[in-house]
Amino acid sequence: MQQTKILIADADIESRQQLARIVSEARPDARLRFADTGRQLFKVLQEETFDMVFLDMVLPYTDVAKLKSVIALMHAQNGTRLVLVSEGLRKNWTMIALQLHAYEVLTKPYRDHAVTRLLETFQQIRRTRQALIVDPSVRTRGILRNVLDRSQFRLQPIDAETGRRAIRHTRKQDFEVAFVSHALSDMPALEAACQLLSRSEDRISVVLMDRAVDETHRAFEVFGIKDVMIQPFDAIDVNRTLHGALGLWRPYLVNALAAERDSKREDAAQASRAA
Repeated sequence: MQQTKILIADADIESRQQLARIVSEARPDARLRFADTGRQLFKVLQEETFDMVFLDMVLPYTDVAKLKSVIALMHAQNGTRLVLVSEGLRKNWTMIALQLHAYEVLTKPYRDHAVTRLLETFQQIRRTRQALIVDPSVRTRGILRNVLDRSQFRLQPIDAETGRRAIRHTRKQDFEVAFVSHALSDMPALEAACQLLSRSEDRISVVLMDRAVDETHRAFEVFGIKDVMIQPFDAIDVNRTLHGALGLWRPYLVNALAAERDSKREDAAQASRAA
């Protein structure tokens, strides 16, 4: 198993020690480094890269603008995941997490099982997976590719404009996830999904893409469909869907961002109807 390099940046020594204990018990092979100020944080980040960074949201002497660019670069180049930690959920905490492209937000004192599940899930999301995007629209495939690039997962997508072409792809290589559009021209999406599942011996996780919620979606799980993603979608939808489709524990932040986004959309829809 690949060694995990973790940086814990927190001014509180008891919190650092508690998190270090939990991480060491869950991942005995993990290599830990520490920082108690923002200045030391940037010094350590200049010396080496990390798989995960646990960062206290009130770490003293932290240049937030610099941190944002550094974390973005580390995420793009090395897949570094940022986990924000705090004594309690602060006002606008989801906005801060979104701006810093955080993977999760944990509260202190830490709960052992929350940290352990996070570490276990990280081992899964860091792995590169082959994906199929099955949609007749070049534009839609491009949008989904862009969203996948901004998600927390490492996916290598291959395009297919028809169900038949997607099925041919599965004869040449294995895929772990497939996004199948309801707008296929050569066969119903459900038929394409079932054939993909059959040819992969159910090893592929199929997500259907549609433009509206349909009552029939509830019956799709009978056929092995993992989820239905409604268009237009964004990175929040992809993160939420992929955690579920791949059978992974879903971080609290993913759920919170989705709920907050959906609430804003509903408020906007109600305001539009009232106008």
